[in-house]
Amino acid sequence: MDNIEELLLKYFNGECSKDDWRKINLWLSESENNARELFLMEEAFHSGNNKHLYSSDNVEKARIRLYREIEKQDRSQNRSFRIYPILRYAAMIIIILTFGTMGTTYLVRYLSRTKEVVVSVSDNESVKEVQLPDGTKVWLNHSTILKYPESFGKDNRGVALNGEAYFEVKKDKSKPFIVSSDAMQIKVLGTIFNLKSSKYDRLAEVALIEGSVEVKGNRDEGHIVLTPGQKAELDLKNGRLVVKQVNAKYDAVWKDNLIPFEKATISQIANTLEHFYKVRIVVSPNTDKNTYSGVIRKRGSIDSVLNSLKNAIPFSYKIGSSNTIYINSSYKK
Repeated sequence: MDNIEELLLKYFNGECSKDDWRKINLWLSESENNARELFLMEEAFHSGNNKHLYSSDNVEKARIRLYREIEKQDRSQNRSFRIYPILRYAAMIIIILTFGTMGTTYLVRYLSRTKEVVVSVSDNESVKEVQLPDGTKVWLNHSTILKYPESFGKDNRGVALNGEAYFEVKKDKSKPFIVSSDAMQIKVLGTIFNLKSSKYDRLAEVALIEGSVEVKGNRDEGHIVLTPGQKAELDLKNGRLVVKQVNAKYDAVWKDNLIPFEKATISQIANTLEHFYKVRIVVSPNTDKNTYSGVIRKRGSIDSVLNSLKNAIPFSYKIGSSNTIYINSSYKK
């Protein structure tokens, strides 16, 4: 229904005609999502500071008046409509609006609020590229969820992230770009950076490739501004926020389906491959203890990856029962 916002404003202000009542009730009966949306409007009015109006007597009286009015309009139209229990909350909102215009302000804000878009990448999916409403490009790693509005507001551009993402932010000096996560908040105007922040990880990391970013811990752990080639690491266990000089581009090679390693032992590489390919890898204690840096292109199978990797690192492997992989310096294929 194209004009539902206008109808709901009239509804909450008590200005509905008989035909308006019929249309609103029809809209509610179309789907449970519509009824749920009306329920969510209650939240928009909590900020109206009219909590004293929420007495059970007032709510019940308003609900009865509301139902009687709807029933009266139904009878006048000689047809019946489904009345949702959710209208109890609509009655509560009517009470608020009766006592001032503040409620109307919050309703307008709610109705003008754009819908939220949620993009998720599962463990088994490949990297996903997303373009935001302002032209910003985001690459999402596996096990990542990104939330953003269908259109950004006048003053800022805000998104929420759980997982790892690579951002190429469209420059707009009048609208800062803000990324929020469980651990930290990143504020930029236009830049390229990699953010890894999951509620399941101990460390939250931001590696800056171009431009500048402002990093702030959500629990007052610190507030710093990064320059290109720097990485901010926030330890969620002890609350320590530190800055390191790194090759920031190296942190973002995953977006091109590459698996990076930096000063990693064979055991550490095996742990990473276990995570990517959901296999079990057993590394023999006598395996080479040197460290290696580089990248490996993700392939369709762990067997293909290990075959490529052993051309550069001295190890051999075999696949046993239950797809368990054994790595040892002495194995011969």
